[in-house]
Amino acid sequence: MFLQKTLAAYELKYKTHRRLLRSSSICLVLDMPQILFIHSSAFSSEIRKENQGSYTRKMSRILRESIRGRGVRVVERDVASKPPGMIDQSFVIAARTPPADRTPEQAARLKESDELVSEVLASDVIVIACPVYNFGIPAPLKAWIDNIVREGRTYTYGEGRNAKRLYGLLHNKLVVILQSSGSTGLNPGGSREALNHADKAVIAVFSELGVHKFEMATVEGVCEGAEEMLSASWLMCERRLAEIADRIKARWRDMHRAG
Repeated sequence: MFLQKTLAAYELKYKTHRRLLRSSSICLVLDMPQILFIHSSAFSSEIRKENQGSYTRKMSRILRESIRGRGVRVVERDVASKPPGMIDQSFVIAARTPPADRTPEQAARLKESDELVSEVLASDVIVIACPVYNFGIPAPLKAWIDNIVREGRTYTYGEGRNAKRLYGLLHNKLVVILQSSGSTGLNPGGSREALNHADKAVIAVFSELGVHKFEMATVEGVCEGAEEMLSASWLMCERRLAEIADRIKARWRDMHRAG
């Protein structure tokens, strides 16, 4: 009888310990910081030689390798190879319909958008790799942005006298812009900065969605053939990427201490 009670006690202790380990593991998984990379370059691989390839993909890899470590979840979304659906009338009507009132067809229409929004909401850092195309952002990146701007999920409206005021819901996130341009002078402070609407568009949208913290690394002149100038620009870009990586790691250390 005594032996049976002892075995039962040990079994209960073992099951309790296993249950606690399981629950703590879940908490650890939930506490892992997530970084989301959005790739939008038409080139499917990073730059190698003779300007055949993507500088923004190379920048993304360098940043990813600099911050990768235990407890970091990396998610990559290539909107260039798989462009999100364009916004049309059916999307707008479905998005404006309360979730409880949506038809199965409307829910299906928003399925891709819901997935993209969920990736953004789950991420602490969002890295947007954005080459400058015709002074703006690539069309697939614009489609991605249109899909994640969703009332009730990434923004909302006030009440009463503030009913028309938009409130962003992405307050505590960090957005990193990795930008490449074919010609020079398009970077902030450059002689042709006013022509560059790419980084301005990204910052404008995410600012409206509540983001207050931005980091940016740029390389310019990638199509002009001036090797010396491009090398100098790339060197500055690498230094900036190292700074951004250090800031992201410091951010996550502070989050870990606060938690």
